[in-house]
Amino acid sequence: MLMFIGSASAFAWRVYEGRTNSGSTLGSSVTPDPKRATLAEFNVLKQQISGQMQLNAQALAARQAELKQLSEQLTAVSAKFDVLEQSMLNARAATTRAAKSIPLKKTGNVKPVSRAIMSETNWPLPIGASR
Repeated sequence: MLMFIGSASAFAWRVYEGRTNSGSTLGSSVTPDPKRATLAEFNVLKQQISGQMQLNAQALAARQAELKQLSEQLTAVSAKFDVLEQSMLNARAATTRAAKSIPLKKTGNVKPVSRAIMSETNWPLPIGASR
């Protein structure tokens, strides 16, 4: 019993002394200063964040260049579309003027064209069918 009490008190003394005194006099290793470890960790974290920010800046620059290129392409396509639209309108106007300037021949054998019967969906019905 006395051995048990002695062992327990020695163990308790070691634990208590370890909490109050960071360094032991019996030659245990010296623990690093928490402030220095935190500062070192902070520097590592700072480098990681700096590297990530550089990657993000490069990605942003690449996206901005791509956006600028797409914007220029869109402007070029829009200009080409405007030219095509204008030429289409000019061609339509020219054909309309040409059609009006051609005199129509009147012949006595021309019968009026009957209109096809249309369904409710505006599709022609088969010949002989009625609404």
